[in-house]
Amino acid sequence: MGSSSLEVSVGGGNFDFILLIISLAFTVGVIVTLILITRHVMKSKWIDSNSVGVLFFAVGLSLLLLAALWVTYLLYVGIL
Repeated sequence: MGSSSLEVSVGGGNFDFILLIISLAFTVGVIVTLILITRHVMKSKWIDSNSVGVLFFAVGLSLLLLAALWVTYLLYVGIL
């Protein structure tokens, strides 16, 4: 049975592993982007309630998208 070590499940083949890598890369990308945006906003002189509201909205939306991505992945793999 020449199955490679990259396979997560026998049925899905390497697609599960590729999906996991994409999810991890997307998660890291979103977290790094949020950190950079937050640092930029904190350094800038034009902080007011509007920019902070937009920042919180962007953070909330990003975390919601990440949660949806991971729930979809876990449902696909069959953990949930």
